[in-house]
Amino acid sequence: MTKTKTLIGLMAMLPAITVQADDGGISFWLPGQFGALAAAPTEPGWSMPLIYYHVSASEGGSKPFPRGGRTTVGLDAKADLLFASPTYTFAEPLLGAQAAVSMVAAVGRSEASVDAT
Repeated sequence: MTKTKTLIGLMAMLPAITVQADDGGISFWLPGQFGALAAAPTEPGWSMPLIYYHVSASEGGSKPFPRGGRTTVGLDAKADLLFASPTYTFAEPLLGAQAAVSMVAAVGRSEASVDAT
């Protein structure tokens, strides 16, 4: 019985061996998008959260790194983004919780250059 359980456990772990990070492991979520105060109640009505996001990355030609099946050498990238998220929070509880509806839009500028791919 113990051998059977061990074999089933090992077989269940086989798919985990082939798991790979999406897009070379680059973060999909913005830093600070989820936080400890995510469940804190807010005032009912309209609000307009604004998030400014600046990112800068550079790596000289001495350190190549693979991404998406290619190897990039000498990367220099910069981005300035502004996210606006108009949100309406309802006063009446919905299924015992505070409901809110929002839509996110982003405007910005990004540039990137590489020495070789």
